[in-house]
Amino acid sequence: MFKLQEIITRSTPVSILVKAENDVIQGRVSSIIEEGVVVAFNNNSENDLPQEAQVSVEIMCADDAAYKGEATIKKCIYHTTLAFCILKDLNNFIRTQRRSFVRVSTDIVVSFSCFTYHDYQEGKFIDISGEGALLVSPKPLNINQELYLKFALKIKEYEHSFNLKAKVVREADSSLDQSYFPYKYGIEFIDLTINQQNYIGKYIFEALRVRVKSI
Repeated sequence: MFKLQEIITRSTPVSILVKAENDVIQGRVSSIIEEGVVVAFNNNSENDLPQEAQVSVEIMCADDAAYKGEATIKKCIYHTTLAFCILKDLNNFIRTQRRSFVRVSTDIVVSFSCFTYHDYQEGKFIDISGEGALLVSPKPLNINQELYLKFALKIKEYEHSFNLKAKVVREADSSLDQSYFPYKYGIEFIDLTINQQNYIGKYIFEALRVRVKSI
């Protein structure tokens, strides 16, 4: 077990999972105070935390690990563009190699096939995590349907190409006003290698590190 003060520094990326709503808020450590840790995040309609709640917290690291634990939101303060919350009771955190609920918004072109590695169609990942992605598709898909994917993730000047299998696990709210990509699905990656997991984790960390600089 780790104390949070042994893990974090100012500007460390943090994800907060609100259990009751299953929503993930992503921000950064603003300061460490006697009561706990102050986390800053963007103030918008999607980031609405309760004043008092038990939450799961994930602290992202520059290596391929994360620290996970439980915390209590003490209070939230909302300003015009920024919001702040105080997290307390943050004493016991476990280091893990899998980042379960950390995800980042993306706009990644992906080629996918419902059969084998041929006859591809084009879609997009609009968010990605270490376990899967949110795929928008030009055609309807079935739950539990297997997909064959081709896409690339770029970290700074280096780009890594992926050829993966995935499974459709849920249907998300579709944006029927988007004529080319009207269908939206949560997919789960199948049989990722350790190197692939590590690269996706580094991609997510780098994307969040860049974004929290603006918070």
